[in-house]
Amino acid sequence: MDGVSRATLRARARGIGVGVFAAPPAAMGAALDRLEAAEVLHFDLMDGVFVPQFTAGPAFVAACRGRGFLDVHLMVADPLAQIAACAEAGADLISVHAEAPNAALALARIRSESARLGRPILAGLAGMPGTALAGLSGLATAFPAQLSGGQRQRLALVRALARQPKLLLLDEPLSALDPDTRARLQDQLRRLHDLFGATTLMTSHDPAEARRLADRVLRLEAGRLGAAPPPPPSLRLVRV
Repeated sequence: MDGVSRATLRARARGIGVGVFAAPPAAMGAALDRLEAAEVLHFDLMDGVFVPQFTAGPAFVAACRGRGFLDVHLMVADPLAQIAACAEAGADLISVHAEAPNAALALARIRSESARLGRPILAGLAGMPGTALAGLSGLATAFPAQLSGGQRQRLALVRALARQPKLLLLDEPLSALDPDTRARLQDQLRRLHDLFGATTLMTSHDPAEARRLADRVLRLEAGRLGAAPPPPPSLRLVRV
């Protein structure tokens, strides 16, 4: 790409980072020089397990320290094991996938590494198609009035979970939704709960919804708390 083409691309795509993907280590210096001091360098670190591709690890990131904002995307089976090395290599942003094991612990580790090293390191959470976070990235520029009820509910839930609370309180979180959207978000709510690992206390007037989402169901009646009655025969699980 010549200088004119690069200038045109920068003018039309302000804010888009430049990625270095699987570059031969021997040619890396020359490749970076051709980027003309890019403001953002994006690294996809892969181990062949999470996705069928291998790339260089934290040493690749360290070789670029001082060349711009280093954005590291951990597409690996165990991101928790890679975070400290990436932080020490100079990463400014470390992202993990929502469906990766211990994703919530990985986000907490990024913050603890930032405190340990005494410099800001941003923690990012990426979503793949089929995950509970899928479909939300396109809503970043939308106004609240442009969102459907289901989209508002999912965004509110993700915002609450992003702070990794130890206790999450949900008061009729799905009551205003139509039946189809409600059933779909029940599944996503459970998956998000399992992902972030927060203890959740939810109130609901729908016994079937409570049994579908909760590990333990209690009934509040006339100000008294007691065990919920057993489900009707049609809702009971039969083991064969």
